[in-house]
Amino acid sequence: MEKISKTFRLSPGFGSANLPSGNQGQYSWIQVLTNYNWHYINAQGRWVCPLDFSPEGDGAVVAGATFTDNPWVLATPDRGETEVAFDAKTYLMWMPNPASECSGSACTIPVPLALFNWSWTADAINTRPNDDTGSGWIFTGCQNCSSDAAAQPTSVPPEWTSNTSQGCQPVPAQ
Repeated sequence: MEKISKTFRLSPGFGSANLPSGNQGQYSWIQVLTNYNWHYINAQGRWVCPLDFSPEGDGAVVAGATFTDNPWVLATPDRGETEVAFDAKTYLMWMPNPASECSGSACTIPVPLALFNWSWTADAINTRPNDDTGSGWIFTGCQNCSSDAAAQPTSVPPEWTSNTSQGCQPVPAQ
Protein backbone atom coordinates (compact mmCIF):
# COMPACT_ATOMS: atom_id res chain seq x y z
CA MET A 1 0.00 0.00 0.00
CA GLU A 2 1.37 3.40 -0.96
CA LYS A 3 0.22 6.98 -0.50
CA ILE A 4 0.00 9.55 -3.27
CA SER A 5 0.84 12.81 -1.55
CA LYS A 6 2.24 16.31 -1.89
CA THR A 7 3.47 18.72 0.79
CA PHE A 8 2.41 22.35 0.60
CA ARG A 9 3.72 25.19 2.78
CA LEU A 10 1.93 28.52 3.05
CA SER A 11 3.25 31.62 4.80
CA PRO A 12 1.88 35.18 4.85
CA GLY A 13 4.28 36.53 2.21
CA PHE A 14 2.80 40.02 2.30
CA GLY A 15 3.62 43.03 4.45
CA SER A 16 5.13 42.25 7.80
CA ALA A 17 4.79 38.81 9.30
CA ASN A 18 5.21 40.39 12.73
CA LEU A 19 2.32 40.38 15.16
CA PRO A 20 1.13 43.76 16.53
CA SER A 21 3.44 45.02 19.29
CA GLY A 22 0.54 46.03 21.58
CA ASN A 23 -1.05 42.56 21.53
CA GLN A 24 1.12 39.74 20.22
CA GLY A 25 -1.51 37.01 20.29
CA GLN A 26 -0.71 34.34 17.71
CA TYR A 27 -1.30 33.31 14.11
CA SER A 28 -3.52 30.36 13.37
CA TRP A 29 -4.72 28.72 10.16
CA ILE A 30 -8.11 27.28 9.28
CA GLN A 31 -8.66 25.24 6.13
CA VAL A 32 -11.97 24.67 4.35
CA LEU A 33 -12.26 22.22 1.46
CA THR A 34 -14.51 23.54 -1.29
CA ASN A 35 -14.25 20.53 -3.59
CA TYR A 36 -13.10 16.94 -3.08
CA ASN A 37 -13.34 14.10 -5.59
CA TRP A 38 -11.68 10.74 -5.26
CA HIS A 39 -12.17 7.96 -7.82
CA TYR A 40 -10.66 4.53 -8.10
CA ILE A 41 -11.00 1.44 -10.28
CA ASN A 42 -10.85 -2.14 -8.97
CA ALA A 43 -12.13 -5.57 -10.09
CA GLN A 44 -15.71 -4.53 -9.22
CA GLY A 45 -15.60 -1.43 -11.44
CA ARG A 46 -15.27 2.33 -10.97
CA TRP A 47 -15.97 3.89 -7.56
CA VAL A 48 -16.45 7.51 -6.53
CA CYS A 49 -15.86 8.74 -2.98
CA PRO A 50 -17.17 12.31 -2.65
CA LEU A 51 -17.48 14.39 0.47
CA ASP A 52 -20.92 15.68 1.28
CA PHE A 53 -20.10 19.33 0.64
CA SER A 54 -21.49 22.27 2.45
CA PRO A 55 -18.40 23.16 2.23
CA GLU A 56 -16.29 21.05 4.58
CA GLY A 57 -14.04 22.09 7.44
CA ASP A 58 -11.20 19.62 7.13
CA GLY A 59 -10.09 19.83 10.73
CA ALA A 60 -6.87 21.65 9.89
CA VAL A 61 -6.52 24.34 12.56
CA VAL A 62 -2.85 25.04 13.10
CA ALA A 63 -1.06 27.66 15.20
CA GLY A 64 2.09 29.38 13.91
CA ALA A 65 3.30 31.62 11.11
CA THR A 66 3.51 28.80 8.53
CA PHE A 67 0.86 26.27 7.47
CA THR A 68 1.85 22.88 6.07
CA ASP A 69 -0.58 20.42 4.52
CA ASN A 70 0.15 17.01 3.06
CA PRO A 71 -2.92 15.83 1.11
CA TRP A 72 -2.88 12.16 0.19
CA VAL A 73 -4.87 9.21 -1.06
CA LEU A 74 -4.15 5.51 -0.59
CA ALA A 75 -2.98 3.43 -3.53
CA THR A 76 -3.82 -0.15 -2.52
CA PRO A 77 -2.87 -3.34 -4.42
CA ASP A 78 -6.51 -4.17 -5.31
CA ARG A 79 -6.92 -0.99 -7.36
CA GLY A 80 -5.96 -0.47 -10.98
CA GLU A 81 -6.10 3.32 -10.86
CA THR A 82 -6.76 5.99 -8.28
CA GLU A 83 -7.19 9.72 -8.76
CA VAL A 84 -7.98 12.60 -6.45
CA ALA A 85 -8.72 16.29 -6.85
CA PHE A 86 -9.52 18.91 -4.28
CA ASP A 87 -9.69 22.66 -3.82
CA ALA A 88 -9.03 24.37 -0.51
CA LYS A 89 -9.35 27.79 1.05
CA THR A 90 -6.77 28.26 3.78
CA TYR A 91 -7.24 31.26 6.05
CA LEU A 92 -4.50 32.98 8.02
CA MET A 93 -6.07 34.19 11.26
CA TRP A 94 -4.79 36.34 14.12
CA MET A 95 -5.95 35.42 17.62
CA PRO A 96 -5.31 38.37 19.95
CA ASN A 97 -4.44 37.76 23.59
CA PRO A 98 -7.45 38.34 25.87
CA ALA A 99 -7.59 41.40 28.09
CA SER A 100 -6.17 40.69 31.56
CA GLU A 101 -9.59 41.02 33.23
CA CYS A 102 -11.17 38.44 30.90
CA SER A 103 -10.93 34.66 31.08
CA GLY A 104 -12.37 31.90 28.93
CA SER A 105 -12.65 31.26 25.21
CA ALA A 106 -15.28 33.97 24.65
CA CYS A 107 -12.75 36.74 25.39
CA THR A 108 -11.19 36.83 21.93
CA ILE A 109 -12.38 36.40 18.37
CA PRO A 110 -10.03 35.24 15.60
CA VAL A 111 -9.45 37.95 13.00
CA PRO A 112 -9.07 36.87 9.34
CA LEU A 113 -5.97 38.37 7.70
CA ALA A 114 -5.42 36.47 4.46
CA LEU A 115 -6.89 33.78 2.24
CA PHE A 116 -5.00 31.26 0.11
CA ASN A 117 -6.93 29.43 -2.64
CA TRP A 118 -5.08 26.31 -3.70
CA SER A 119 -5.70 22.94 -5.28
CA TRP A 120 -4.19 19.51 -5.73
CA THR A 121 -4.83 16.74 -8.23
CA ALA A 122 -3.01 13.46 -8.68
CA ASP A 123 -3.41 10.23 -10.60
CA ALA A 124 -1.70 6.87 -10.27
CA ILE A 125 -1.93 3.73 -12.38
CA ASN A 126 -1.17 0.27 -11.00
CA THR A 127 0.72 -1.72 -13.62
CA ARG A 128 0.46 -4.88 -11.47
CA PRO A 129 -3.00 -4.98 -9.82
CA ASN A 130 -3.42 -7.45 -6.95
CA ASP A 131 0.37 -7.74 -6.53
CA ASP A 132 0.75 -7.55 -2.75
CA THR A 133 4.11 -5.81 -2.99
CA GLY A 134 2.34 -2.62 -4.10
CA SER A 135 5.35 -1.82 -6.28
CA GLY A 136 3.49 -1.50 -9.58
CA TRP A 137 2.23 2.06 -9.07
CA ILE A 138 3.21 4.76 -11.56
CA PHE A 139 2.50 8.19 -10.09
CA THR A 140 1.71 10.92 -12.53
CA GLY A 141 2.04 13.45 -9.71
CA CYS A 142 0.40 16.80 -9.67
CA GLN A 143 -1.34 17.65 -12.88
CA ASN A 144 -2.73 20.82 -11.33
CA CYS A 145 -0.88 21.95 -8.24
CA SER A 146 -1.08 25.51 -7.07
CA SER A 147 1.53 25.08 -4.34
CA ASP A 148 2.70 28.67 -4.68
CA ALA A 149 -0.68 30.16 -3.82
CA ALA A 150 -0.51 33.89 -3.26
CA ALA A 151 -2.05 35.46 -0.18
CA GLN A 152 -5.12 37.59 -0.73
CA PRO A 153 -5.81 39.97 2.17
CA THR A 154 -9.31 39.37 3.57
CA SER A 155 -11.55 40.39 6.44
CA VAL A 156 -14.16 37.73 5.66
CA PRO A 157 -14.07 34.81 8.13
CA PRO A 158 -14.14 31.18 6.99
CA GLU A 159 -17.52 29.44 6.85
CA TRP A 160 -18.43 25.76 6.78
CA THR A 161 -21.34 23.70 7.93
CA SER A 162 -20.14 20.11 8.10
CA ASN A 163 -17.23 17.71 8.10
CA THR A 164 -18.64 14.46 6.77
CA SER A 165 -18.08 11.82 4.13
CA GLN A 166 -20.67 9.88 2.15
CA GLY A 167 -18.36 6.88 1.70
CA CYS A 168 -17.55 5.28 -1.62
CA GLN A 169 -20.20 4.25 -4.13
CA PRO A 170 -20.03 2.32 -7.39
CA VAL A 171 -20.40 4.26 -10.62
CA PRO A 172 -23.05 2.54 -12.79
CA ALA A 173 -21.75 1.03 -16.03
CA GLN A 174 -22.85 2.89 -19.15
